[in-house]
Amino acid sequence: MAGRTYSQMADISVRPYLQRGELVNVLPELNFKAWQLYIFRPHQPLLPARTRLVFDLLTQILKDLFRESK
Repeated sequence: MAGRTYSQMADISVRPYLQRGELVNVLPELNFKAWQLYIFRPHQPLLPARTRLVFDLLTQILKDLFRESK
């Protein structure tokens, strides 16, 4: 942000800085493919309700977050 370096970073981590103009995309001609994101948990036949709730909430939060970036 002080103009001293450059880096390839995940959009989700720099989006606010790009929107405010604090960072700039120095290679806009490159079309980077979006990374796929997976949520993994080991399969268990009897999954506690609180564990399922956490995974369901995390899935929804990430869907909403990545939907905004498109």
